[in-house]
Amino acid sequence: TRLPTDKPIFESNMESGKHSDTVWQVKWIVRGGDHQPESLVSLSTDGRVKEWFMKKGLSHIDLMTLKRVPNQTGPQWRPVNSKGEGVISRLGNGLCFSFPTTNTDTVIYFVGTEDGVIHKCSSSYNEQYLGSYHGHTGPVYKIKCHPIDPNVFLSCSADWAVKLWSADRENDSELTFHQMDLNDVVHDVEWAPHNATVFASVTADGRIEVWDIQNSALVPTICHRVEEVVDEVALAQAQELARLEQAKKKKKKKQAEYEFDEFGDDEDIMNKKSSKEDKESKEPEIEVAMRPKKLSCVRFADGAQIIVTGD
Repeated sequence: TRLPTDKPIFESNMESGKHSDTVWQVKWIVRGGDHQPESLVSLSTDGRVKEWFMKKGLSHIDLMTLKRVPNQTGPQWRPVNSKGEGVISRLGNGLCFSFPTTNTDTVIYFVGTEDGVIHKCSSSYNEQYLGSYHGHTGPVYKIKCHPIDPNVFLSCSADWAVKLWSADRENDSELTFHQMDLNDVVHDVEWAPHNATVFASVTADGRIEVWDIQNSALVPTICHRVEEVVDEVALAQAQELARLEQAKKKKKKKQAEYEFDEFGDDEDIMNKKSSKEDKESKEPEIEVAMRPKKLSCVRFADGAQIIVTGD
């Protein structure tokens, strides 16, 4: 129940075991089996996946402490003596997670990391990963499990691609979705609620893509670009340059006022001065720079053919 106050009911602190770095995702998880019916799971770049309980105050358990593993995809992977490159053991930076919603007992879940590796984890076993999926060459920003098949999930990344994975196949993704003219980050991906082969994604260059796996994995069924917005950073820089240029002109004007025109009378000098002031008083024209609107999330409306996005 929402109370008419700004004070939170519970708040994590050092005693309750709060995260020590940026929290990238929190989500209510409906659990089955011997677990509590519903709990809150959070993920942070401090390398910890936490499950929170509110039965007796705010308490938590660590579902997983992410350990960094080398990404075997891309030019950074250099096997050494056929055993793989050595990595200093440290915590991995988690960016996203997803629990399959079709299992009666939500134990298995997937975590995307800043290194581009996706890990298969179990909430019943936090010592090591059940598996790791290599395919992305940039940070994985979102993972979404299929609403019907718990062994299928999507991921999107800073490497400009969306990938379809099978939980039973770790070596490579099943399909990769990427338009040839896309050269920017894919921030979010979402399955359609009532069609098992349709999903949507949004990018940092302001496009919304709707894909139907049944039709094509090369070209999206729908690709819509949102209207461009004013580039506030570029506009502020242009305004600052114009202000400096105007200040220089004013300084030159003051210096010119001390000069004496020996061939003109007072009336001519005043007319020239007035005409000069009128020209300099005009505001300089500033070209307004536009940029694509960076989209960061996408959702399907339940029960209607509507897609909602946000920046």
